[in-house]
Amino acid sequence: MIQQTTDSRTASSPAAPAVQYRDAAWASELLGGAHDADTVRDTIARLDESALEPLGLGLFYMNLLAALGDRVDPGEVRRLALAAARTKLWRGWEFYHGYMSSLGHDPAVATAPRLLDFDPERLRSLLAGGKGLMVCSFHLGDYRHLPTDMALAGLGCTLPLDTRACSDYRQAVAATGEERIRLVQAVDVEEPGGARALAKALAKRQLVFAYVDGNTGTDGPMGDQARTEIELLGYPVRVKNGLMRLAARFGTPILPVYAVRRGGGDQRDPGTWVAGEVLEPGGALRGEAQESFVREALEHLYRFFETGVREAPEQWETACFYHRWRAGTAPRPIEETPVDVARRRLEEGIAGGRVLRLDRRWVAEVRRGGASAWADVRTLRAFEVPAERRSLLDRLAADAGVDREWLAAHGGAADDALELLAPLAGRGLITVEDRRAGSPAQEDEFRGGPWSSPLSSRSV
Repeated sequence: MIQQTTDSRTASSPAAPAVQYRDAAWASELLGGAHDADTVRDTIARLDESALEPLGLGLFYMNLLAALGDRVDPGEVRRLALAAARTKLWRGWEFYHGYMSSLGHDPAVATAPRLLDFDPERLRSLLAGGKGLMVCSFHLGDYRHLPTDMALAGLGCTLPLDTRACSDYRQAVAATGEERIRLVQAVDVEEPGGARALAKALAKRQLVFAYVDGNTGTDGPMGDQARTEIELLGYPVRVKNGLMRLAARFGTPILPVYAVRRGGGDQRDPGTWVAGEVLEPGGALRGEAQESFVREALEHLYRFFETGVREAPEQWETACFYHRWRAGTAPRPIEETPVDVARRRLEEGIAGGRVLRLDRRWVAEVRRGGASAWADVRTLRAFEVPAERRSLLDRLAADAGVDREWLAAHGGAADDALELLAPLAGRGLITVEDRRAGSPAQEDEFRGGPWSSPLSSRSV
């Protein structure tokens, strides 16, 4: 077992080839041309919400709120969303520029496996069984180092990726000065030949390494072909099943792994290799036996994935895509109140001196272009926010809430306001509470949150 603390903290060697990657141009603009790792890390740590919007900060918040809102305070979810967006940017730069560009060129960057507790002998033992091996992971933590560490330990693999990621990875492999990294053979699974390359590797009893939450194939990540419905983080999701079908077809054992950075320490520290239980098909499967194994394998993998997400949600880089996988239903039935009944309760609450507040556990604001909407994260149903009602909705989301005094001071248009709010109240998104004045400190803290400085995204 390897306990390696390779230091990749130095800046890339000036002689190292430049590597482009997804988000590279955007990152370069934000970082002002910085190339020193410490400067880059510190710059990313200071990026505010507006700077992180192009990276899908609104979707990080919306999806983490859906996954964690029943047990984590919305303010903490906001912090996790910011951390996840920054993690995605920093670790992309760190891997491609600070590591791959320097590996084999800069003697300060060690050429041994980087991850703590990495156990290549277990992989060799599984491969020795003569059935090949499929190692499955997720876009969580130090996932980029999983296949490269295997290569540095002398274990080659076939790595299925989407078109852009495949191009990035091939370029990075070409740029590195370490020959063992070329043991990783990236294949584009969005091209027709990708699945054939995977089948060929498994037929030869070789090792395939895959990020199963990439959820893509020849129909792309938004396609609906070859999907199975399972559960993840309390919601039904539809995920790609092609890899599991290949494992069943060739009788290939499956090993789930992830690598997260633990201890809350330096963001440059290496991650820890975490492996789950091996899932054995027990031989080549067809028909009903294959279908049963595919479902069992996906449930096994995503339960393991959920364990990692709950351990380190701020390191979940595909949190911004979680809504794409969801089947669109809530984890449990939502009791809806008729709109007229909900409105009557709002009226009675206001008349009785009570306060209306948004239930921030279940609502996230998402902006596209100049439009703004509130999304019920349980159902992904969106409610448009009229521009002329911006102040009302901001107040509703603030700690102070909306009461009759506030309505009177802002035009007294209570009827119009309640007409707008009744549908939200009917779905349990607005609470009627006893008056409880928030302290100035509480209100100031919330002004820095996702409602007064709206989280946004390219698309929902």
